[in-house]
Amino acid sequence: MSTINLFKISSKTLYKNIFVFLIIILVVMLSSFAKTNATPLFKAKKVIAIKHKEPSFGKKVIDITQDQKLSSKLSHILQKESGIQIVNFGDESQLSTIMIRSSKPSQVKIFLNDSPISSLSGIFDLSNIELNTIERIILEKGSESASYGSGALSGTIRLFTKKSLSNNQKIGIRLSSFKSKKLIYSFNKNSSIGHSSINTSYFISDGTYNYLYDSGTEYNSKDDYILERKNNHSKIGTFTINQSIKSLNQLRLHSMFSYINRQTPGTISNPSLNSYQIVQQFFNSLSFDTPFTIFNTTLSPQLSINSYNQKFIDPMGDYTEIPYHIIQKQNQYETSILLTKHQVFNGTFIFKPTITHQTMKEHQLLKNVQQQFPHRTSIENHFSYTFPLNSKFKLKLNYLLANYSNLNSYDAYSIKLNYQWKQTTFLYQYGTAFRIPSFLEKYGYFEFIRPNPNLKPETSTEYSISTKTKWKNINFSIEYFSKNVTNLIEQELLTNRWIKSINKGKATIKGLEYNVNIWF
Repeated sequence: MSTINLFKISSKTLYKNIFVFLIIILVVMLSSFAKTNATPLFKAKKVIAIKHKEPSFGKKVIDITQDQKLSSKLSHILQKESGIQIVNFGDESQLSTIMIRSSKPSQVKIFLNDSPISSLSGIFDLSNIELNTIERIILEKGSESASYGSGALSGTIRLFTKKSLSNNQKIGIRLSSFKSKKLIYSFNKNSSIGHSSINTSYFISDGTYNYLYDSGTEYNSKDDYILERKNNHSKIGTFTINQSIKSLNQLRLHSMFSYINRQTPGTISNPSLNSYQIVQQFFNSLSFDTPFTIFNTTLSPQLSINSYNQKFIDPMGDYTEIPYHIIQKQNQYETSILLTKHQVFNGTFIFKPTITHQTMKEHQLLKNVQQQFPHRTSIENHFSYTFPLNSKFKLKLNYLLANYSNLNSYDAYSIKLNYQWKQTTFLYQYGTAFRIPSFLEKYGYFEFIRPNPNLKPETSTEYSISTKTKWKNINFSIEYFSKNVTNLIEQELLTNRWIKSINKGKATIKGLEYNVNIWF
């Protein structure tokens, strides 16, 4: 019988974990008993809400209007922001990925109701999220691993589903070119039991698909590619439900299901063939959270379960002209508890320990071969402390101490200094980040990606200086940033068929972003 060590933790790292944990307990206990007025020890059915006006520290909040939900998709909203680049592989039914400040899509971390969602490759397809189900988006740029963990090298996208408290129901229909049809329905009900919100959508299209195939040396230049535009058949369906239960201490349930079916003409080896590649995606997200207070401290336990399944069917085959039918399955289970304590030595202290477990496997049906990837478990401890230096200066410190199975321990930190003068805000940010290689990068893929068990995580350091101001009907903002990335993960061509993920040295990204909004 063999034993498996889930974590490689050195004695130095272990002592650091214990020391930090003891400091947290000491700070919370001292700040709790410092007050003379006694408060109930435990409140099970009422959450103490304390309003604290704090600076955004670089966060951009986007509220989605009703018109946008019917006429746009998520990528259309995000691409209007400076520093955001959306890569669309055709019309709105096709694959959409996001890049922040010239980074890779895998370096952007996406959350749904504060639960991280990921795909098999580490790149999330934005087409899985129907805009009708989203009420608010929070966008953060920069190295944010200290706040959000592995993967937040260039920024984060946090999506929040509808939580409307009014009683209403709405139906929307849209007809457009390429035989595109979209139907959305939303229902909101507030009762003595709690609040219910149901949103569903269905989209069908015979739009276009941008098919890239190589006519020369692969991974060389754009001149080596020929762009073919073919008609395709796509279907996208989504269903989302939000439910809160007042009698169970404001227990909140969030559930989302999306289904995508894409039929693309041709194959990798010959796009002109009269056949269809079929890609099916199934995405499910389920989360529970319930806030309560103890020692004047707000606690918000959360449990989330995400599954991301894909099917690839090609009757004509790939470069070897061998038909294939592959099923990929990934499951992610995460549990966390958010501890928020106000008035800790005049500031706000946040502690969030998170445990995540991921599994993935592939099944080649025609060959009847299965591949089970090693399970991955992680423990991430997030610490944040925000406090005012004076009436105009506010400082925010973030720190992450994380342990990953079959990998070493990693940490990250960030410092944010905010200065407010009338309608003008100045912000300085400095932070570090890292990204653990995805399953496919590290362990390979049946058809064309070779494994690299020695692949190292990507790391980055970044600083930025920004200012924004408002004068009458003019909003203006400008930001300079500089980021250095080490152990950059890129794909190396081994043969005309096989590729492999490797670490390729360093990269430096610098830039200047500005926005000017004028209303007449």
